[in-house]
Amino acid sequence: MGANIYKQLDLSVDDFYDSTHQQVYQIIAEICEEGMEVDYVSINAKIKAKGLMDKIDISYLTSLADVFPNSVTGNWRTYVSIIKKKSAARRLIRLSQEINKFAQNGLNDLAGKIDSTFKQLIEIKEKVDDKGKSLTEQIREWVLITSGNFLITDVYKELGLITRDNKMKAATILGRLEKERLVVKCGEKRGCYRLIENDAPLIDFLNVNLSDPYPIKFPFGLDQYVDLYPGNVVVVAGNANAGKTAFLLNVVRLNMAKLKVEYFSSEMGPEELHLRLKKFEDCTLKDWTFAARTRSGKFADVVVPDSLNIIDYLEVNKDFYEVGGEIKDIFDKLGKGIAIIALQKKSGADCGRGGEFTLEKPRLYLSMESGTLKIVKGKNWSNQEINPNGLTWTYKLVNGCKFLETGGSAWNLS
Repeated sequence: MGANIYKQLDLSVDDFYDSTHQQVYQIIAEICEEGMEVDYVSINAKIKAKGLMDKIDISYLTSLADVFPNSVTGNWRTYVSIIKKKSAARRLIRLSQEINKFAQNGLNDLAGKIDSTFKQLIEIKEKVDDKGKSLTEQIREWVLITSGNFLITDVYKELGLITRDNKMKAATILGRLEKERLVVKCGEKRGCYRLIENDAPLIDFLNVNLSDPYPIKFPFGLDQYVDLYPGNVVVVAGNANAGKTAFLLNVVRLNMAKLKVEYFSSEMGPEELHLRLKKFEDCTLKDWTFAARTRSGKFADVVVPDSLNIIDYLEVNKDFYEVGGEIKDIFDKLGKGIAIIALQKKSGADCGRGGEFTLEKPRLYLSMESGTLKIVKGKNWSNQEINPNGLTWTYKLVNGCKFLETGGSAWNLS
């Protein structure tokens, strides 16, 4: 962002609800006023100069770019308009609370209060005035900055469409946008749409460096048998008490010094995770430098594209065939990073819940039984003379964190 765009925003710090967003925007404002370009480096330098490192987490700062809708860059005016409307709604709530309190505590200077209220309402209106934009323009711009599925009722709510006439117009406009192939109907609910993503980047298969795979380390030296590359998915399917979490925490331990690790737990709270990490004899609690987060579903919404994402685990209680779709959604979100996804499985089965649907996207698929680890699928062989598919290791899990091999791998020669 340059100073010219910043001047057109017409936003203030108070337009943001989150205090961290307020601080970051204040820093952006100062950078623009100094005539500098706004980027991660300049923002990070300001944060350090102001001594705000403990208040603005760097992982939060870098994640802003990851979660920012791809289509916002070319439609920033609409995005700003929505911020202003949200801010105006909060001001209206506060104003109504003030009026209610005033009415309950007496009516002294009633004329003055009415005048003051009227002026504030005018200010709020001017802040969000769309300046004659047609309903078609408003809906089109709103759709372009909306990620994921949305309902037609979301359009009504966000654009303040109350009358039956305006709601019918909105339905007609969405129908036209569907014919233009800007949106498509989706989901099982009536009136559910999503933005059609036309972005299909060319694959530059000529300028690649195959001698430099993703620099990840695995327990049992699995990285010596299968190469992974940016954007790959790994699945670890295991039955109950097979050691999936222990395996994943060992992956964290082996890689956190060189890679940015995002660990998503669907089961453990801070106390249990604290106790699990204390079991590792070669690491103190302060040695663990990774981001641990609580999450139980919709992981595609939170994975960090350029990081090592570890999902422990992807819970599915019904419609197991949908697991493959969730894995695909995670795959689609990845950039230069990878995702390792744990799944539950039945004892004796190779695949996790979701069966063969879970085999499509992973480039490495592991199956864990109590005391046995098997490579079900290894796509990119590190050594072309050694077929990793079907390789097995036997182990003993000690203290819930340490794997002791009790039998070596069985090599399959191609």
